[in-house]
Amino acid sequence: YTSSADLTWALRLALGLDIPPFTPVISGSRVAFYYAWLPPVGEYVVREVEGFETVRSIPQIDRAWLNREPGDRVSSREGGMFGHLAAAYGTVDTHDELWPLAAELGRLPDFTLDASPARLAA
Repeated sequence: YTSSADLTWALRLALGLDIPPFTPVISGSRVAFYYAWLPPVGEYVVREVEGFETVRSIPQIDRAWLNREPGDRVSSREGGMFGHLAAAYGTVDTHDELWPLAAELGRLPDFTLDASPARLAA
């Protein structure tokens, strides 16, 4: 159920306007998240991906996928929606649980990228 007040709040937030304090609709509801691994600025070829199975094994992760495999090109110009290296989503019980998980995801996995122009031209 979404009220007009909820919609007004969301629109004001999207437009960068002042918003009233937010109270969750359902007390005790879980916190959903989406995490994307983005390439650094520039164009690269993915040489190697290590540790992605570790990401998939984290209990709070419901789904994780590689968007680029070794040998694939990736460019920061493609933006986060299409140019991400990998992504995952899941749920945690509280925001306090989300921050250490986000830090852990930032350390995993390890993407080795090759910026060699010869490889990009191939």
